[in-house]
Amino acid sequence: MVRGHGSFAVGQMLEEAFQWTSSLEASCKALYPHRLPYPRAPEEEGGRW
Repeated sequence: MVRGHGSFAVGQMLEEAFQWTSSLEASCKALYPHRLPYPRAPEEEGGRW
């Protein structure tokens, strides 16, 4: 995952790279709502996002 750009994936075939990117997107969609109620500032986490 590259901030401001999205994800990069590599696979033996295009379908494999697409599967990796789709899996990452699904994981982010599942985790993102859990961060919303209690967002932390980057300084609190000890670094940058």
